[in-house]
Parts: sequence; structure tokens; C-alpha cells
Amino acid sequence: MSMALFFYNASVVMREMVLEDDIRVDGRGMDDIRELRGEVGVLPSVVHGSSVFERGSTQALAAVTLGAEADSQKLDSLVGPSSKRLMLHYSFPSFSVNESGPPRGVSRREVGHGALAEKALAAALPDPSTFPFAVRINAETLESNGSSSMAAVCSGSLALFDAGVPLKEHVGALSVGLVMDEPPSLSSSSSTSDAPSASGDKLPRYKIMTDLMGLEDVLGDMDFKIAGTRSGITAIQLDCKPKGIPLEILIEAMNKASVGRAKVIGVMEKTISTPNTESKVNAPRSTRMKIHPSLIGKLIGPGGSVIKGLEKDTGAKVAVLNDDGEVEIFAKSKESHDKAFAFVESIRTSFIEIGTNVEAVVVEEKPFGVILELPNGDQGLMHVSNFAHTRTEVAEGVFTIGEKIEVQVVEKDMKGNVKFSRKALLPGGRPGLSRGSSASGNRRFVPNLRR
Repeated sequence: MSMALFFYNASVVMREMVLEDDIRVDGRGMDDIRELRGEVGVLPSVVHGSSVFERGSTQALAAVTLGAEADSQKLDSLVGPSSKRLMLHYSFPSFSVNESGPPRGVSRREVGHGALAEKALAAALPDPSTFPFAVRINAETLESNGSSSMAAVCSGSLALFDAGVPLKEHVGALSVGLVMDEPPSLSSSSSTSDAPSASGDKLPRYKIMTDLMGLEDVLGDMDFKIAGTRSGITAIQLDCKPKGIPLEILIEAMNKASVGRAKVIGVMEKTISTPNTESKVNAPRSTRMKIHPSLIGKLIGPGGSVIKGLEKDTGAKVAVLNDDGEVEIFAKSKESHDKAFAFVESIRTSFIEIGTNVEAVVVEEKPFGVILELPNGDQGLMHVSNFAHTRTEVAEGVFTIGEKIEVQVVEKDMKGNVKFSRKALLPGGRPGLSRGSSASGNRRFVPNLRR
């Protein structure tokens, strides 16, 4: 009983200070925001991004972890999306409000505040086509004196910038409060101001407070949390105690929140203005590239042996996304990514169009032709009939092992086997003689094109 009486008297005193004297509990004006501070990279590089955001006596620490798009959280709901790429976990330990309660599971309040902060940041997350990652944010409230969920939004945005997530702009947030006499429609004894409402009724006496602190939340009439960028709002949550709040007051509150949010974002931009372009060494990397559809089998290998061996050797995940040859590489570190990328790139560049002139090396001699090897390691046959325009009876002795010759790609089958021709590069009808012996014993010379 005595505690209830104390809070009632405290509420009366606070409300009269605000309504009559324009003075808040901590001496601020109605539109004043507490001191703001931000810092990034506060945790060791084992995390992909981190930050601390302070607003007065409210402080939030955020840590960002990046993962593959396949790491997105699966959702079992009957309607809506089947997964989500951004997961924000909000924590409000008892020590943040100078208490020593026993550790318990996540409360309903923490779930709700985390959902609000997650929604605010999810709206700014880049499209999967430009940023194919799943993101997890751990927002820890270190100290709280009002609007810790809005501090979680600000620290989360800073940490995303630190992790190199390409957000177009910062997401800032703060809460606005209200002290209001009960509207005449709800209480005939309430005093009113001279300002008319849209309906013609006089508005009650009220004051809107920017950057709500804890005691003002307890003793006041409204906690209006608003998050967004300079361009617009991404999430809101309204808690109010009166039976109703006139629309004109809510519109004014949103306008004041927009001005305050711009000040918050200004401080965040001074802390880090653009997302980091250089990811941390241990940060994951993802690349999408396209190979020719005929090379998909070469990348996968018999029974998947090539692609499985690549993943085992590099530690990266390599996936062929479709029959058009789109390949995704995801690796947990720069070294792993670069190794896998170099291998796939070597396969991509191994595709040669028919009619391309290339330099090849003779690696094996057959009775019916020679086996040539390209710089990328691919091999193909040059049949004896493609040595020159004139008939060459046997292949032995025409070229030497290790000799470099310029040839043209004249044929490729469905399996990717390549056939070469030297004859296609010679002037039409030009006679050539082999350096080897023909079946009749006559010696013929075949001019050798070399670089």
C-alpha cells in the first residue's frame, strides 16, 4: 500500500513538472536527447562485427556473425516465409538494472523486444542476390535506463557496418513519451488546451518527451518506440496507458521522433559512415560465378568425386545452382575461398569455342594422330587427317613430344572432348611433306607453324 502511494505521489509531481514547468525528471527539455556515443570493433576479430552504443545510462553491445544462406533459420509456420536470413537475439540480464536475480530462460519481454529490433534491421538488409549470407546479431543490454530495445537497433546497425554488410544507410531508433491529461471524452474533469483537434474537439493538456528514460516510462502515459533510417520508418511499437490518444498527438510524436532519430543517426555516421569494404580475415566469403553448361560435368566429376575432393581440400562449400552453370562458392575464410575460386576459375576458362586458335603441346603420339595438351591441362586429339591439306599416312615422326604447335579447335562432343586441326590454319591447297616415312617410302615435308 505504501509503495503504491509513493508511486502515485511521484507520478503527480513528475507530471506537474512536465506539464507546468517543461522540466523533466533529469532536468532535460522536452526535445533533449541524452549524450550519445558509438564504437565499433570492440570485440576480438573472432567475431565478424561488433559495436557498443550508449545513450545516457543505456548501453548495448552487439556482435554479428555471418553464415551461408543455407544457415538461415527454418520456420514452421503455416503461413508466411519458410525461413529468415536475419536473426537477432536480445538479452536483458538483471545486472543491467542493478539487480541480482537468478539466471532464467528468455522472458516474453526479451522475445518481444528482440522481434522489434530484428524487424527494424531486417528491412534494411540487402537482397540475397547481392548479399547471399545469413546474419545473426546478439544484442546484449549492459546497462538500461529506458529504451534498451532501441539501443539494440542502433548497436546492431553499427555492428553490421563493422562486419561489412552493405546496408545503404544506418538504422537508428529512439522512444518518445507522453504526459497527458485524460481527454474530455474519457473524463469530464480533465483540463484542456486551446488547440483544437481534427474533429473540432479541444485537445487535452499534453507534453511529448523525446528519448524516454525509465522513470518517465513508468510514470508517464506512452512509450512510442520508432526505428528507421533517414528515408523512413522500418518498425514501430506503441505502449499506452490511457484508453485513447488523439491522432494529432501521435502525428506530432512521430514528427518529433523523426527529428530525434536524425540526431541519433548523425552520431552513428560519425562512428562509422560506410560499411567496411575489407572483411575480416576469418569472415566468410561468398561468390557466384557462371561456367559453361558443358563444364558442369567436369566440375562435379564421376560420382561427384571432383567437387567433393575440392570441398575436402579447401574447406569451402561449392554448389552448382542450376543447369545454366551458375556456381556458388561459400568459404569460412579468405584463404579457403581463394583456393576454391581459383579451381573453379580454371575450369571456367577451360571452355574453348569451336574455331578458337590455341597453342598446344604434343604429349603423346598415336598411330592415328597425336594427343595435344592445352595450358589449362585439358587434352584432345589431332587426327592425322588434320595435320595438313595433303594426305599423311602415319603420325609417327611428324611431331616430337613436347613440341608446341598452333592449332584450331574444330570439334567438341557432348562429353567435352576436344578435337584439333593444324590443317585449318594452313593456306588452302598448300602441299606439305611429312618428316616421317609414308607407307610408300616417299618423304614429305609438313611446314610447322610455331609461335
